[in-house]
Amino acid sequence: MTRCDKLRKALKDNEGVVLSGYPNIFYYTGFTSEDALVFITHQRQILVTDSRYTVQAKLEAPDFEIAGVVRRDITHIPEELQNYRITDDLSTLDADVAILCTPTRKVEEYALQALELGM
Repeated sequence: MTRCDKLRKALKDNEGVVLSGYPNIFYYTGFTSEDALVFITHQRQILVTDSRYTVQAKLEAPDFEIAGVVRRDITHIPEELQNYRITDDLSTLDADVAILCTPTRKVEEYALQALELGM
């Protein structure tokens, strides 16, 4: 039984948990960066980080989902992101949560879009 399984066992059916901070993230996922959040429910376990850590996240936390990467420019995809769903539209991802790593001038626009999508 994994640490996430043990945590799930303590949750009620409609509960979930958000984990932050390096010690918690590493303990439950094995991911060695503090630039992340973890969401665990009975149905899903999601590690959220920005695109700089996509490959690292997949290698260090293989039991967690990467729903996709949203980029402004989808015509030039770095080689290390070729195996992931890349989009320029947040609404095309099957995701319950979103972490925005975007220029300050765009935060409100993207945040409103995420909220409209129920994220």
